[in-house]
Amino acid sequence: MSRQSGTISWDGHPYRSEGLGSGAPVPTLCIAWSFDEPERIGETALVAGPLELGRGDEGSGPARALWYQQRDREWVRRPPLSSRRISRSQLLLEPRSDGVFVRQIGRTPLVVDGIEVAEAFVPIGGCFSLSGALLLWVDSRAPAPASSSPVDFTTMSFPFGAADRDGMVGESQACWTLRARLAELTESTRPLLILGESGTGKELAARAVHRGSPRSRGPFVARNAATIPEGLADAELFGSIRGYPHASAPERPGLLGEAEGGTVFLDELGELPLAVQAHLLRLLDEGAEYQKLGEARTRRADVRIVAATNRSVDELKHDLAARFSLRVELSPLGARRSDIPLLIQHQLRRLELAFPALERFAFAGLDGLRRYRVTPELVESAMIRPYRTHSRELEALLLDAAAHSPHDYLDLPHSVSAKSLRYLLDEDDGASGERARPSSLVTPADSSGELLRDARRYDEVSRDELERALASSEGNVTHAATNLGLKNRYVLLRLMKKFGLGRG
Repeated sequence: MSRQSGTISWDGHPYRSEGLGSGAPVPTLCIAWSFDEPERIGETALVAGPLELGRGDEGSGPARALWYQQRDREWVRRPPLSSRRISRSQLLLEPRSDGVFVRQIGRTPLVVDGIEVAEAFVPIGGCFSLSGALLLWVDSRAPAPASSSPVDFTTMSFPFGAADRDGMVGESQACWTLRARLAELTESTRPLLILGESGTGKELAARAVHRGSPRSRGPFVARNAATIPEGLADAELFGSIRGYPHASAPERPGLLGEAEGGTVFLDELGELPLAVQAHLLRLLDEGAEYQKLGEARTRRADVRIVAATNRSVDELKHDLAARFSLRVELSPLGARRSDIPLLIQHQLRRLELAFPALERFAFAGLDGLRRYRVTPELVESAMIRPYRTHSRELEALLLDAAAHSPHDYLDLPHSVSAKSLRYLLDEDDGASGERARPSSLVTPADSSGELLRDARRYDEVSRDELERALASSEGNVTHAATNLGLKNRYVLLRLMKKFGLGRG
């Protein structure tokens, strides 16, 4: 890629970047769901100037949108879109400083906020779709690398969109910046404090630091500090000698003894009473001194202490917090929503081990990864909802969807109604640090509330009613589903299959 006075040129395709700045983040499209090319989830296309989006590499308008697998400093060019559900000239895209203006020129309906539209402005942090074919998320990414770390991440051998060797999933700039930061922390022996809300992956980060460190051959001992009884804290942490506190008592190694030569991970450090936090101060000093209960001599711990908390640092004992001079903060899902479609697939792979019934949603992807059939409505709901417990909340949504999806597609649970989906954006996102944003400036054409009503249930539609709806819509399943008040076209396709009608 080269830059010249207001122009970004990539592989010979010039893009005007007026008003964006030569090094400024650029509106970017991320593939969140694809019916025909599910292995392309996570790919991105910069929208730094007027572009045309469509199938194949030839169109009738301005420069074509080019797709990449973006990984930190490595951008791998991908083939053009090939789905025949998409016209060769499907959309015109114009960048704005805070989003993308989208205009339909092809045959596949453009859908924004559940409404078919001819054109719409979609801000950064919003979704739009080509009905039944493609779901796109509007992001903002810098053309420059996400990090300046000396670590060569291009040598990390895991497929695009899959979990890395440490179990972390994500191709967003936030995720690659975190990988770079964790890599920088592996060589140090000083205590490390990991900050982040519940469900953001603090233990995964701690294990990544341990695995990349010179102590990786030693043990990794994790303990939730909230479960350490105040009266037994010293025994739990430091251990006790044989015969203490009574003659028949065996020797207890404590967490430090169990982790000798490795890493101790103390999760939820902020849950420790202040009096117990004081017991850790000498251990966290440079000498790492401690005493086993019943022992007169002082020992030196050959361990690295990594702790985590979802509380504010100000809630820790001040002199304890001061000893954690190395810190890393994990981003909430709200700060890396483009990773959510990848996390959905990863979560389902993991959950299938405990819930074999999920196998009915699975298939083998062309990229060799095990993938799962999900509806775009479920993906969009997951991307725009506010999160409080992050990965745990996403897992709960997927299990709820699995329990209420009667066929081979994971669908949006009926409990998440059309109304609640549309107005999730109005809820307070709690402590996540970032609110989900509405996907466009499009609003319903009237105030009847029709678009906000709860969707009809699968078993409420008769065969005769279905046949009439298909006839009146001339076989257009999207229009028929809307006319019947169904949640989405996939419910209608299931009904068609149930009644033996057409392609269902």
